[in-house]
Amino acid sequence: MDMFALPDRMALAHKLTAQKMQLARRMTNAVFDRHPELEQKYGAMGRVQSDNDGCFHVDFLAGALVAGSVQSFESYVRWTVAVLGARGVGAETVQASMQCLEEGAGELLAPGEFAIVQSYLAVGRQACLTPATGGTYEVLPEDRWSQQMRAFRTAVLSGERQTALQVIDEAQQQGATLMDVYIGIIAASLQSVGDLWASNQASVAQEHMACSVVQYVIAMLYARTQRPLQTKGNMVVTGVRGEQHQIGLNLVADAMEARGWKVRFLGSNLPHATILEQVQGFAEVVCVSTTMIANLPATAELVDLLSQNPGHKAPMILLGGAAIRLAPEFCKDYKSVRAVHSLREALTILDSAFPESENQPVWKKYLAKWFPLKAPVQRNELDLMQTRLLPAAGRHSQRLPGTDSRESGVK
Repeated sequence: MDMFALPDRMALAHKLTAQKMQLARRMTNAVFDRHPELEQKYGAMGRVQSDNDGCFHVDFLAGALVAGSVQSFESYVRWTVAVLGARGVGAETVQASMQCLEEGAGELLAPGEFAIVQSYLAVGRQACLTPATGGTYEVLPEDRWSQQMRAFRTAVLSGERQTALQVIDEAQQQGATLMDVYIGIIAASLQSVGDLWASNQASVAQEHMACSVVQYVIAMLYARTQRPLQTKGNMVVTGVRGEQHQIGLNLVADAMEARGWKVRFLGSNLPHATILEQVQGFAEVVCVSTTMIANLPATAELVDLLSQNPGHKAPMILLGGAAIRLAPEFCKDYKSVRAVHSLREALTILDSAFPESENQPVWKKYLAKWFPLKAPVQRNELDLMQTRLLPAAGRHSQRLPGTDSRESGVK
């Protein structure tokens, strides 16, 4: 696969997805013909569900191909075997599906294309023998807040909004920062809820209820989070077309605002043309989150659109989300793109690329010139100075040669 450039991989992925219903239906017919006991066990709805599963297999295969990452497809198959196994569908059924999908692809693709796809599906068949034992889309645990994470998970699974918020309040009283809350408690608990659903220990209703409670907690935290009075720059935070997961994006947008960025938070599953409209003439940085590897073809299309936009300077693009963690190879084809494995890493990258000294408002630069400090200023002292001096600086910055309110950061 490494012998093929990204455009070739994209073309192969599009060829597969354009025929995914045909491939899925052929897979279903072949599996049920060879295993008549499945018809007796699942009936007509079994064929419908098998068609749906076949479409998912093709979508995730296409995403892995675009990334050039056979390991990401292996992870998907192992996770699928674990999820279906928890619901009474054996690994042998998934393995048979992979075999029949391979046969269908052989009829559709040219020999060279088929050789590539066959290598991925062979890994998929082997992965059926070793199903995943935990979550595929892992959030690294932060042991310091594991007790609070478990309490928060219990609350969100029970639909207890006030209890969930109380857990966060108590954690912050114990010293948890906003990033500790976002990563060590909220994100980790959602990962755990997803694992419970995958293992059939939580229902779809519980999972959706948990997400709704989490959105309530995030909104409450956002309302009381203090933000710097000056901005580091402009940013767009978005998901790609087809991406259904939004809470991770929400955390990114709120964390960036708390760090001093002016953020346009677009949510997920948008037409790419509308994303481009919001980026043009505004954003120095675009953060894109992709959870499922099936959405990597759409991610590639969005990156191309943002990078090759005549008449506009290309923004810095940060790609994150579970799909990027699973397939970091995806980013090697892009010079202007950074793969980000965590929210903390994204903040570190941006702090380095956009140092505060280059984004200081004019009043702070002149203050440093006129009244040099003999000792480092603590953050609380700096915030107090900013609160007291900013109104006057806003009035006088208009008189400074070569400056305006946009340059000074005064809004």
